[in-house]
Parts: sequence; C-alpha cells; structure tokens
Amino acid sequence: PTEAARRELAQIMQDAVLSAHQAVFQRGNREVDKQGMGTTLDIVLLAGAEAFVAHVGDSRTYLLRDGKISQITTDHTVAQVAVIEGRISEEEALMSNWRNILVNAIGVSADVGVEMAHVHLNDGDRLLLSSDGLHDYFTVNAEVASHIATGELQTQLSHMIELAKERGGHDNITAIVIEIRGLGTNG
Repeated sequence: PTEAARRELAQIMQDAVLSAHQAVFQRGNREVDKQGMGTTLDIVLLAGAEAFVAHVGDSRTYLLRDGKISQITTDHTVAQVAVIEGRISEEEALMSNWRNILVNAIGVSADVGVEMAHVHLNDGDRLLLSSDGLHDYFTVNAEVASHIATGELQTQLSHMIELAKERGGHDNITAIVIEIRGLGTNG
C-alpha cells in the first residue's frame, strides 16, 4: 500500500473497533442483564507484505520470525501499566493479581483506546493471535515460539490448547496462527 492507503486502512480499522465498542456499550446500557459486559479484541488485516493490527485488552498478537517471537501488542492491564510506570518488573507482572484486571476493553466504559500496530512481513513469518486463556499458561515467549515455529499449525495449536488446559486453563482458550507465504524472501 501507499502511505495514504496505509493511513486509510488504519483509520478504517480504528473506526470499525470504535463502532463495535459503541454497539457493545450501548447494549450494556439498554439491557440490565448485559450491564458491564465487555471483551478484548485483536484484528489483523493483511495487505500485501504488511500487517495492520488493531488491539484492545489483553488478548495478544505475536510475530514469529526466524524462530524468534515478539509480542506486537501491549496488554491493557493494571499490571502492565505498573510495568510501564516502573513500579514492578515484567517478572512481577507475570505473578501479579493485577495481570488480568483490564484498564481498557470493548464495551465496558464510554471510551476505549485502540492500540494500532503496523508490521512489514517476510515470507515464512507467522502471526499468532491468542486470548489470555492460552498465553497466560505459556509465560515464557520462547515456549510459545517452540510450539508454532515448525510443524503442522493445527496440530501445534491443538497441543498448546491441551497444555493450557492441563496447566489449569479455565478461561476461553482461543488462538489463530497466520502463516505468511508467497512473498519472496524480503517481503
């Protein structure tokens, strides 16, 4: 995409997230049994050799490239805010009672912040989108990478889901892996 098209794609994604947020928020205000409902959201839009990510909450999007994994999104939790502010370490955040308390979610309050990311892709890259029901049980990113770096993706994801369950997983356990193919070596 051109630079103008990139800005337009990002705006379209942001507008879609804000629209979804308003729909959930308004329904929660109209229906007593829905008050306070909310959710997290990660959206990935692929355009050529680029990925655009819109993120709210504590689901995550990761990039796996050449066997190394990096988290593209930031958790919107009390614990992560404390890490950013330098009040606790990343290690302390992993064990914190605040690690699942959201400061930003779809539908919960009148306003929502949408985190946007843009990634240039290479052939062979893999993007993992996961709910906290999965990634909370794989606290070391290298372990996540080892499961999705090679092999048949459906089998690897099924194995990760079973491991999360064995480790005490009780929440929604959701994951999607996108494998990038056909770009050549440099995207």
